[in-house]
Amino acid sequence: MILSLATGFAKLCLSSQVQESDAVMAAYLYEESLVSRLGLSVLSIQPQPHVSESFIQEFLGKQNDLSMQKFQVQLLKFCSRVFDSRSSRREE
Repeated sequence: MILSLATGFAKLCLSSQVQESDAVMAAYLYEESLVSRLGLSVLSIQPQPHVSESFIQEFLGKQNDLSMQKFQVQLLKFCSRVFDSRSSRREE
């Protein structure tokens, strides 16, 4: 589990190797998750809410849905451009 999280963080940083900072963040999030579910942490981690009440709609409501839809369109256009440019190079 932690290895997968650390690998994911490394990939988000566009790195082919997992760094210590990736592993630290993965372990922290894992511990924070355990505290949220079980109420205790062997590392004395206190869960911190990542989304405050005043911004909940921005992150979880209709505003977020609209933002994610816009991002999806943008991402699909980007992927299409990359795919098209690679296919046209192969044809040459």
